[in-house]
Amino acid sequence: GFYITTNEFGDPALVGMPAARNGAQVYALSKRELVAGLNPTVVHFGNIPLANGFLARSIHPAQSRFTREGHRESDNPGVEYFVSSFFPTIPLVNRVVVWAISGTSTLDESTPEVELTKVIIHSEAYGDPPNASQKAGPIPLGDSGRYSCEPHNPCPHPTPQAEGPIQTNDDQFGSAVYANGLVWGGLTTTMPNNDSGQIGIGYFAVRPRLNEHGLGASSIALQGYLTAEGNDVAFPSIAVTADGHGLISFTLTGPDFFPTSAYAMIDRHGVGEVKIAALGQSPQDGFTEYEFKNGGPGAGPYRPRWGDYTAAVAVGQTFVFASEYIQYPNCSDEVFKKDTTCGGTRSRSANWGTAVNKVGVSDESKN
Repeated sequence: GFYITTNEFGDPALVGMPAARNGAQVYALSKRELVAGLNPTVVHFGNIPLANGFLARSIHPAQSRFTREGHRESDNPGVEYFVSSFFPTIPLVNRVVVWAISGTSTLDESTPEVELTKVIIHSEAYGDPPNASQKAGPIPLGDSGRYSCEPHNPCPHPTPQAEGPIQTNDDQFGSAVYANGLVWGGLTTTMPNNDSGQIGIGYFAVRPRLNEHGLGASSIALQGYLTAEGNDVAFPSIAVTADGHGLISFTLTGPDFFPTSAYAMIDRHGVGEVKIAALGQSPQDGFTEYEFKNGGPGAGPYRPRWGDYTAAVAVGQTFVFASEYIQYPNCSDEVFKKDTTCGGTRSRSANWGTAVNKVGVSDESKN
């Protein structure tokens, strides 16, 4: 099957209000019919209950890694697994949710017979992370005060701005992968029992067990935290080979690092050390670091936006992965006044980039 999931909102004017959130929407359709150029039947699951009257949010389908010819979505043909966090808006929780669509072998039929089920499993604690810090450095856009007021083009009374943080969003899973009998996923979390406000990554490998009674026999095979001492890590994506070798892609930032593309190896025994794929060269100096920060007409919440996503995929015994980082050194204030592209290394309003990296299993070891 082919699976699409979204979060649905109502009237844009109501976004952020409980009535506006329609929760996760899951769509299942035949991959075979898509490949053949046919118009497939689409099965839609909406208004999906989670618990205590709350709707589910951010349900991620697990990309499959097959171990032998003839496998479909899992070791149980006709099943697709998904994962989600539990109540993403609650400060600290200790549960994850595993989902399954059964009967996916009928998606080729005109009237598919599929069912969505779930199980809530006790887990390590995780919670909404705060904004991440970044290493101090030159911020010519911030110094210019261009986005210190509204209207900002031009800003009538520009005021130099201080270097801002990096927004880490929330503690929802960003992706999932099914390999060698386990559903793997990771999320950004404030570190429990750490009063420094450090941001880490919670990772999970769940062994799903689906039978006629549901997913109740499922269990967590591996869980833990990935941290970088004195710094923050955020926005994980996990790739796993068919034989269980894995990699976590993420952004590394903090007092010692400008936003950097980083990774760590992972397997059934745990996670390895943080490694740098592409070193960040300057602070994030984009307009969201400063826009409306000083208030004014039309001012909204301060949101120093960063990339919502990273990506990672296993291709045979090679990992291809990507994350955002700052790829060029920022120019001086004097240069920026004359050339807001800093010699073609950025745009006037942003300086981030995307690092695409490749690592082989044979090139790395967990330790």
